[in-house]
Amino acid sequence: MRHRLNQLLVVGLLCVIVVLSLIPVAPPQPGTAPTIPWSMLFHAGMYFLLAGSLLLVFHDTPRGHLEAIAVAAGIGLILEMIQYQLPFRTFAIKDAVLNTAGAGLIVFDHQSTVVETIIEMEDSFLERFYSR
Repeated sequence: MRHRLNQLLVVGLLCVIVVLSLIPVAPPQPGTAPTIPWSMLFHAGMYFLLAGSLLLVFHDTPRGHLEAIAVAAGIGLILEMIQYQLPFRTFAIKDAVLNTAGAGLIVFDHQSTVVETIIEMEDSFLERFYSR
């Protein structure tokens, strides 16, 4: 059951990322203040969450962190290449780097807050579910 919940979390986050990556956005108007800091935080944050959810799936493997980072970074690169083909989106190396950096931050969360908290929440949910 836990594995299915983790897979659903990955699929849900992936759906959000794909939709946000492929919806049309208006190009910035000349002379307006750039929104780069928020965009940078958003990219890094979403791929940190994706790598964290992937780590829940891969946490039993010997190289779980590396696999989670590689898959998240690969997804980010694929989405950037898809954006290159779309007339209303643009390919940006900066975004691919931010996606990879955000995913890579999961290394610093090694068996602590995000992953351990989610595993504990799953345990609690599964205990309540099976005790009924």
